[in-house]
Amino acid sequence: MLFACAAAVQTQIELSTISPITLRNPDQGTNALSLIRRSTPLASATWMGVTSTDWHTSSNWDVGAVPLLSTAVTIPAGTTYNPSISTADASVASVIISSGATLSIAGAFNLNIENGGSFTSNGTFNGASSTIIFSGAGTINGSSQPTFNNITINGNLTVSTTPTINGNFTINNGTVSAAPIYGSSSTLIYNTSAAT
Repeated sequence: MLFACAAAVQTQIELSTISPITLRNPDQGTNALSLIRRSTPLASATWMGVTSTDWHTSSNWDVGAVPLLSTAVTIPAGTTYNPSISTADASVASVIISSGATLSIAGAFNLNIENGGSFTSNGTFNGASSTIIFSGAGTINGSSQPTFNNITINGNLTVSTTPTINGNFTINNGTVSAAPIYGSSSTLIYNTSAAT
């Protein structure tokens, strides 16, 4: 759900129904609020990279909107610009980095992957000091072994492609199907009695 007010502020909200809304400001009277409802959540989105490297620029996506937590994302090879999560955290249902493609996260921003989602690396991942957060059960797979700075899991993690973790591997809940490769500065953090 996207709404805009007179101050041109835009925020994403999710509502199943819309009721008429009127904003009242005692000092300035009544202001109108316009609502635009997207009929269905974005099921999938493919990076086109026609405008810039900025993940959060709508025109870089084939659907004309930035992916949401419900969106399965594909990063193909051969785009003008490779995507970079460099201005804010990002959330997806899953992400596939195709062979020959690159996904980067600049600085300490996070990529949140929804419960049941996967991080599929068939290309290149540059994580800087970022964190990949699995909000529940998840999978790391693909033909390329990714190197992560930090990973946080909140459910069972299936590891089909062994990643390298150079920072923190935080287990808040769940189990891990196979051990990752730990870099010389990595730390394993158990925040649950059920972790194995």
